[in-house]
Amino acid sequence: MRENYLRSATKTLMIVLFALPLTALKGEKTKLTGTVADSEGAAIRNAFVVVRPDLAESADSNEPEMHTLRSGKDGQFESTLDPGFYDVCVMATAFTPECRKIRVADGPQAVLKFRLSASKVVLKQLGDTFDR
Repeated sequence: MRENYLRSATKTLMIVLFALPLTALKGEKTKLTGTVADSEGAAIRNAFVVVRPDLAESADSNEPEMHTLRSGKDGQFESTLDPGFYDVCVMATAFTPECRKIRVADGPQAVLKFRLSASKVVLKQLGDTFDR
């Protein structure tokens, strides 16, 4: 009886030890960092950054959780993401929005740089000086 117990306990321990690395790999996150600047390279603060998971590789049919971020004074933003495909859209007052499809891989960090152009529609209506 004791021998059966030891065999069962050993099997359970082996299953747990083999399963741990697999769950650890699946849970690995990547830090997404980025900057938002104008066409001259000046930082754009308070830009909206929307990060939407693209379920192209996923068997999960649930609605993906979007991340809505704001760029800081230095134009920087960051988020932590699972590996996979994402749509990243950046919008700022008086600038033309920009969207990209990206793939986040396993690893410590993914870096994006956005350079937004002044909106021709806004410039036509308000000129190159306007209140923000």
